[in-house]
Amino acid sequence: MCASKEKDETHPEGSYFIEWWDRGKRYREAVGPDGFQAADKARTKQAELSAIKNGIIPAQPVPEPAPERTTVAAALDRYSEYIQYHRSLRTFRTYRPILASFKSFCPRTYVEDVDREDLLAFGNVLHEARTEGQERLQQARRALAGSETERKNEGPQNRRLAKLC
Repeated sequence: MCASKEKDETHPEGSYFIEWWDRGKRYREAVGPDGFQAADKARTKQAELSAIKNGIIPAQPVPEPAPERTTVAAALDRYSEYIQYHRSLRTFRTYRPILASFKSFCPRTYVEDVDREDLLAFGNVLHEARTEGQERLQQARRALAGSETERKNEGPQNRRLAKLC
């Protein structure tokens, strides 16, 4: 039964809740669709709160839920998905291999465990790989430049023979 616009209405589909405040925090508990059971549970809860207030029974400590820990792999996957849908395609294509290599490189399981040293070590690995890649590229350019020079230095007869073959 509830009052709506100054007249009482019955709602059999509804449910009852009891509500109380403890240390500045509001608590609500569902007690079911039966009004008599709800009134009985409300009286029981009132007696329990009065007993706690008067020191008859000790207050039960409210267990704080353990924070949910995020794995590095899950965080990198979520960030990669975010980049894919909220940044340009070029940014996504640039970040994707770096995030994948960090996922395979990082020895930590949870994000909270990753520290500055891990990030610096990964940066050093990337720098070394880039340096090696640049050295290989320069070697390839020298090799190609050398073969072009050799072709230019060939005599006219060798060029004619190369065209015939």
